This record gives sequence, structure tokens and C-alpha cells, in this order.
Amino acid sequence: MLINRIAPPSCSSFLQADLDEAAKALSTITRTIANLDPATREHCQRLAIQGKAFGEFLSLSELDIHTLMWGGYLHDIGKVGIPIDVLLKPGLLTDAEWEVIKQHVLIGEHICYSLFAMERVIPLIRHHHEHWDGSGYPDRLAGEQIPFLARIIQILDVYDALTHERSYKPTYTHARALEIMAEETAKGWYQKELVQQFFAFISRERGDWGLESLFLDEPLANGCLVSE
Repeated sequence: MLINRIAPPSCSSFLQADLDEAAKALSTITRTIANLDPATREHCQRLAIQGKAFGEFLSLSELDIHTLMWGGYLHDIGKVGIPIDVLLKPGLLTDAEWEVIKQHVLIGEHICYSLFAMERVIPLIRHHHEHWDGSGYPDRLAGEQIPFLARIIQILDVYDALTHERSYKPTYTHARALEIMAEETAKGWYQKELVQQFFAFISRERGDWGLESLFLDEPLANGCLVSE
């Protein structure tokens, strides 16, 4: 199970022990989510892997990369508390159902709150749906108020959701996904510089050089880190 493989070998034994305890505490919950919604399980596994890869692309610290991996895996853990008829509803949600879905970030925070090893991960769980312009949820944080690693998880989350089938939408192509993300960035939802970095990263990963500059201004060079 991926949750037991996230900690890299170079972590201190103290940190590893804390993470092992956290993994035990969360394993039942993650299995429940996997049984209810295999798509969410697979989505979270991909985000853990992409969090590591994108973090390395940005030259983040080992601790930040490790936090991204856990954040990717656990960002949707609160969906265990969402009624299944809402969580897996085909088609568009009603306004009332959307408000229920939005509670998953608070439920996830509550689940992990008492686990010391999750202290750095909790802000990613709570804030990965905030928007750069302050229009997101749950706290309507804006700009630099949004934790840096939460902004990264958000970008990874959006791209993965766009490029994989969901109960309410089809799979979009890589190019269409970038186009949608560029449109939403222009609306003020995401930090432009970070999206540029992601476009460069994902284009390198796919070998599609050139696509990263189709929808935004010139991308930043690898290594020009968008700072906190």
C-alpha cells in the first residue's frame, strides 16, 4: 500500500517512527476510501508520485518534497465523510451538494489533526482548494496567504482531475487540460508563475516541449523557484 512507502530511506529514524504510527492510524480510512471510490485512491497515488517529481523539478528541500508526497496522498482523505450518493453522483452537483463536497477539506483536517507527523501536511489538506484571488474555500485565502505547498498540490490536483475521467466529466487531452488551466489562471484562480513552472515540468515529463508556452507568457526556466 502506497501510504507505507512514502517515507524515503534518508528520513531520520525519529521521523520514520512518527510516520509509521501515522500510517497505521490512517490505513483503515484510506482502505475505506479505496473501497468506496477506487478512482479517488488512484488519483491520490498519482499525486503522491507527481508531488515528488514536481518538488524535485522545483529543487525543493527533502522535507518539502516529503510533505508534498504525503499531501498528495492524503489531500482528499476527508471524502470518507462525504455521503456516497453525493461523492459519486454522475453529472453536475446541486448548490447544496457542492457545499457538502466542500466539507471534505475540513473533515480531512480533523482526521489528521491529532497526528503529530501530519503537522506539516494538514495545511495542504485544508487549503488545496483556495484560489489566488481569494475566491476559493474554505477560508478564502488569497495570494501569499495560501501555503506554498498547498498551491503546488492544487496545481497537481487540477491537472490530474482534468486528464482523468470523473463521474461528472470526460477525460480531457493534455493540450486541452493546459488550455483550461491557462484560462482559469487568467481568471485569477492560480498563481501564474507556479502554473508556468508546472507547464514546463509536465511538458518535460511528457516530452512535449513547446506546449508549455502555448497559453501563458514565456515559462520560467527550471530552477527559478516560485518562493513562498
